[in-house]
Amino acid sequence: MSSEPLVPDYSVTRGSPQGIIAYYALAFGIAWLIWIPLVLSSRARLAIRIPETTAWLAGVAPIFAGAFMTYREGGLKGIKQLSARCVMWKFGLRWYFITVLLPIVNILLDLLVYRVLGGSIYGVPAWQWLSGYFSVVPILIPLALFEEAGWRGYASPRLQYLLGKWRGSLVLGGLWGIWHIPYYLIRGVSIFADFPLPYLIMSLFFFVIGTTAFETLMTWVFRHTRGSLLFACIFHASNNAFANLSFVPTAKAEQGLIFVSSAVICWILVLTILGAEQRLQMGRWPAKSKA
Repeated sequence: MSSEPLVPDYSVTRGSPQGIIAYYALAFGIAWLIWIPLVLSSRARLAIRIPETTAWLAGVAPIFAGAFMTYREGGLKGIKQLSARCVMWKFGLRWYFITVLLPIVNILLDLLVYRVLGGSIYGVPAWQWLSGYFSVVPILIPLALFEEAGWRGYASPRLQYLLGKWRGSLVLGGLWGIWHIPYYLIRGVSIFADFPLPYLIMSLFFFVIGTTAFETLMTWVFRHTRGSLLFACIFHASNNAFANLSFVPTAKAEQGLIFVSSAVICWILVLTILGAEQRLQMGRWPAKSKA
């Protein structure tokens, strides 16, 4: 009987440029075929009206592309290994705290800088925030899998193999941000859509810069949890839940400013964490699975 583990060390995953190109062609192609007509429809540029609620359908593109390419390269064995990484949970308690709290710390620092720069914040009472956060996170964790199974499940290990640990992360983060752009141009769905052109360009630019930094933080957690997609989903869900409940900027100029401060703070966190890790000479895989 083979002693090969069901979930091999993801850091030894091999990839090819052709596979990565095919993955991104599918992930972008499917999503943008849904979002671009919605952008035009929301701006009355189409003869028919497409309901904005259909925008969520594009969210299946990353998981479909990731599963398709995984099956193409590894067959059912690859799908089983990808699925097993969705339930890798036996890690030290500190990694649960880090995964949940790091996105929250990032956003709190972002809001502090944003407020110092003159931005206004519409807050909610603490009890409403706690109730909303803990009721939303369990819903967002499985929803995050639609993205993470593709970005982290398929693309991240292969980009790191092809480009190196951090260059691969930068490419993934940049493309992840660019992938979202049509979504944020749909009126009735995103605050971006009605920005004046200068604020729109600035906001989207810093959104992509910030997403690249955010992806680098996710990669750091991802590496230390041996490629667990569950932890990637928790990280993603915690960020989205806190961000959506924490504030509502009141002016379009301020809405653009929040993305500038977010990108700056996220990159400061990235450099601080990675610099501290290097100085402390932490091991490459400090979170040991008990499974």
